[in-house]
Amino acid sequence: MDPLTGTLDACTATCNKLGGLGAVSTMNTPSPSTTSFFNSPESTLGRHLARRLVQIGATDVFSVPGDFNLTLLDQLLAEPGLNLVGCCNELNAGYAADGFARSRGVSACAVTFMVGGLSVLNAVAGAYAENLPVICIVGGPNSNDYGSNRILHHTIGLPDFSQELRCFQAVTCYQAVVNNLDDAHELIDTAISTALKESKPVYISISCNLPAISHPTFSREPVPFSLSPILSNQMALEAAVEASAEFLNKAVKPVMLGGPKLRVAKATEAFVELADACGYAVAIMPSAKGLVPENHPHFIGTYWGAVSSPFCAEIVESADAYLIAGPVFNDYSSVGYSLLVKREKAVIAQPNRVVIANGPAFGCVLMKDFLRALAKRLKQNMTAYENYNRICVPEGKPISFDPKGPLRVNILFQHIQEMLSSETAVIAETGESWFNCQKLKLPEGCGYEFQMQYGSIGWSVGATLGYAQAARYKRAVACIGDGSFQVTGQEVSTMMRCDQRSIIFLINNGGYTIEVEIHDGPYNVIKNWNYTGFVEAIDNGEGKCWATKVWCEEDLIEAIDTAMGQKKDHLCFIEAIVHKDDTSKELLEWGSRVSAANSRPPNPQFYASQTTLQNDFHRSAEAISRSFRKVLIAVIRLQGHLYKKPEPIPGNSTDERWKWFKENDFKFLLFTTADGQVLRDAINRAHGLVVPRGTYYLVDAGYTNGEGFLAPYRGDKRDNGFKAGSLTVIEGVLREKLPGHGIRAKPHIESRIKTLKKDVATVYDMTYGGSTSGFGWDPNTNMVVAENHIWDGYVKSHKDAATWRNRSFPHYDMLLTIFGKDRAMGKNDVTAEDVLDEESRNEGSCDTENLGIGTEEMEHFLLNKEESTSQGKKRKRADDSLDAFREAAMIIGSKIEEATEKFSEALGVDLTTSKKRDKINEELLKLSNLSMIQRHRALLAIARDHEMTGCFFTLKDEEKEPFVKSLLKGEFNL
Repeated sequence: MDPLTGTLDACTATCNKLGGLGAVSTMNTPSPSTTSFFNSPESTLGRHLARRLVQIGATDVFSVPGDFNLTLLDQLLAEPGLNLVGCCNELNAGYAADGFARSRGVSACAVTFMVGGLSVLNAVAGAYAENLPVICIVGGPNSNDYGSNRILHHTIGLPDFSQELRCFQAVTCYQAVVNNLDDAHELIDTAISTALKESKPVYISISCNLPAISHPTFSREPVPFSLSPILSNQMALEAAVEASAEFLNKAVKPVMLGGPKLRVAKATEAFVELADACGYAVAIMPSAKGLVPENHPHFIGTYWGAVSSPFCAEIVESADAYLIAGPVFNDYSSVGYSLLVKREKAVIAQPNRVVIANGPAFGCVLMKDFLRALAKRLKQNMTAYENYNRICVPEGKPISFDPKGPLRVNILFQHIQEMLSSETAVIAETGESWFNCQKLKLPEGCGYEFQMQYGSIGWSVGATLGYAQAARYKRAVACIGDGSFQVTGQEVSTMMRCDQRSIIFLINNGGYTIEVEIHDGPYNVIKNWNYTGFVEAIDNGEGKCWATKVWCEEDLIEAIDTAMGQKKDHLCFIEAIVHKDDTSKELLEWGSRVSAANSRPPNPQFYASQTTLQNDFHRSAEAISRSFRKVLIAVIRLQGHLYKKPEPIPGNSTDERWKWFKENDFKFLLFTTADGQVLRDAINRAHGLVVPRGTYYLVDAGYTNGEGFLAPYRGDKRDNGFKAGSLTVIEGVLREKLPGHGIRAKPHIESRIKTLKKDVATVYDMTYGGSTSGFGWDPNTNMVVAENHIWDGYVKSHKDAATWRNRSFPHYDMLLTIFGKDRAMGKNDVTAEDVLDEESRNEGSCDTENLGIGTEEMEHFLLNKEESTSQGKKRKRADDSLDAFREAAMIIGSKIEEATEKFSEALGVDLTTSKKRDKINEELLKLSNLSMIQRHRALLAIARDHEMTGCFFTLKDEEKEPFVKSLLKGEFNL
């Protein structure tokens, strides 16, 4: 018997009443029979997979037959409790699995090799983006064909069968190719458990000749399936709660904002418990609609920037602190990156991590644990909600029109609102329906689903099929545009075959309305169909579907009454004819902002850095980072066996290879597209990228330096000020540049540096800030560039930014390096301990023995967070390099010199003579045996005569004092 089977317990998926993913819970099942049934029909690979799917709750498999998966489908059909749902095409099967997973918590689809796999790939990518555990099963080539150098059908004509696998690697969290029965059991169980733990799709390819074959590893009834619970690091949890409570309790009018990752974190109930306890105003991001009950007493609506629910944006954006749970800030959810929320005001809780403002981050903290613990520490504060009640004006109803006049979209959704109850679920298609469905008020228990992150048009038809199949107790109400329906509309036939009773509102406005508002063109107009006739043709007189077309409000009311009454057990299709320009004001505003974001001019620095990375590595920077992380984790696990222990470089080291590294506080930098200046600076330094092999490990983005870890750039921490005495160095450099300038370290240079630092921070926040978008930097004019509406919105809350509108900043790039702005600031850093904790949690185990790391190596490698934090508070900032001083001095000096020359010209002063006197006086000051009177007399005599001046400066230092004394005695015949 496979040893893994002894570690599994039963589980099934249950539906979360708040709309979250179903939780995996233990199920009481009979003890497995001790009698062997080897060679029985139930001891095959296909039946083992089928039983696993039933146990986890994926009771319906959405499939399309093909010659490579036919035997596998036979095995799935033979399993009691498993239903095979045949779909019209693989893309729709994937969309159906997406919808099923939203209701049940996990799902499965089955297709054939390559032609089926690549067709379903788009739907799997959407599930990956939306954090849905979809198990994609592909019937693969015969096991004998692997490595045979044969060319098969359904391929691109090469004997290499890995093309499909490589495509799925980017959109699944685990890939299993089963072409050998010996490890099939382990591969299948690992794939399923990984999908459930990471809430992402997985790919399982099974050779077509294996599903019906018995094998000893399947010779017993498999022990029912379960997952080990994932737990928070208790110390990190307590620290995160304490820091967050301190931050939020100081706020005057804090708010709560729920994001889409509440679902994957299974934290919806904990979020509501926290809202009950603290009294904050509660808003949701658009992609989180349906996850938080909208009948909560402090619910204020959807925060979606400029297209938010009425009065919601005013409350959120005026708050002095936010608790944001599970957010995703993309260009769509941020309305073209125009949100006016600031990271420094936010406590952001992700599924397993908490970040407070721009400060501390706490890893290995589960969101649901954090929210429940925080509920006990927060003081009740209803200020924001009370402010909302003061300014809120109840929404009015649409203006009444002739019930027999042309139907309007707002009237349509007014009647859809009246249909909703706890026994319905809204499915909103990508497009205009996003905005109209967002305005629906969901009754308690009413479901809501849409695909905002991936946004694939046509998704909703398949998703409605899958959701309705999983939630038979609810009636799905789908709002679909005509353009989207033309992509996947044939799947209505599968809904009829499954006796579903969904209600589909087909909104016929003649084209892709959402695309029109982003960028119009003739390609957004589509051929009009007789959609009602299309559905009736699919029904083919079997009577399982009722379809009608409505032109006015009177027709609509009659159709809804029929669908909810006489035809309540039918699939109902209502085609609503509306004007092509009848759109919501929210779509008009959103479309213009997204259009502006899409049409931003190229950023030369971004292009250069990306081009360099792609030329060097032939991959994107993101892919490089992901690959590096995997390699680094492997090195961490094996470092006790592969590498000798690193030793610090002593201060008296004379080895030329090490002199640049001894007694330095090394830090690593995250090389992103905003860090081009840092990378260039590192490369230009003679020893900037020297990494001694065999002693220090080279680390990538996201890791703080620990003992034995080294980053490719030895950076100085300049962002918190220059070291003591540095201003005097700058003053000395200025004295060489501008003799007799009279400028002192304090207050002149110090004041100017503060001003420059403030200016750099202001411009940096606009161009690279985490909460701003739409700004760019034009290196040709050295100016900040942005559209007028972006400027207008930004300067309202950032008064200092107004001065940089249409104003040049000549030395900005150099000042970025000096003040350390053009680099990662370590706000997302994690220690090696965080990495191993996270990996262990993902595997359900923290057993260090299984990692191959001994106790001694582990103690040497892991960082003591508490000690590091204490030492970090005491440690002074790293010294600034002399190069930075000289750069600063040159910038300041050039500006002062320019201003001095202009001022001197205005006063009629001969600046050349003035400089000459200063230089002579500087040399006379070196002659210690001269009195002040003697020095003054010598200065007048030497400066008065051009030949005398030339003679004085040609003398050696030891000859100058005798020369001056002879001059004062009158020994020269002048």
